[in-house]
Amino acid sequence: MDFKTAEKVLREAAGTDDRLDVDHAYEVAAAAPADVQVEALLHDVLEDTSWTVADLRDRGLTLDQAVVLSLLNREDHRDVTYMNWIRRIAEYDANDHGRRARQVKLADNQVNLNRPATEPHHEEMKERRYGRANRILVAAMRERGELPD
Repeated sequence: MDFKTAEKVLREAAGTDDRLDVDHAYEVAAAAPADVQVEALLHDVLEDTSWTVADLRDRGLTLDQAVVLSLLNREDHRDVTYMNWIRRIAEYDANDHGRRARQVKLADNQVNLNRPATEPHHEEMKERRYGRANRILVAAMRERGELPD
């Protein structure tokens, strides 16, 4: 799926469920490398709406993009803690899917870290959750040569 089609799909999905934060999706896409911007734009569609991978595939999502979005879909990984889910993404090596998922999740977490906290204790929570997750992802990416040393 190309980016223009992904934008249409995002707007369509947002029209079905107000939990989907379109502005956040665009922020994550802007923070992500060019080759994963479609996945970055759509990364919360499966988690925050009733849409399925099949719905996205019917609209042109490629199989590779679908695998990446499935890795990023927290709803598919509720059997483990957030940090263990992050470790799954960090350790996933099949094809290029793991690299792509790591890049999107890193961009997503960075956007979350940069958002202003609504309460003073939220800042600490953000660092504990997203900062720690990013350290796990960055270490995995460096180990695989996906980031400069």
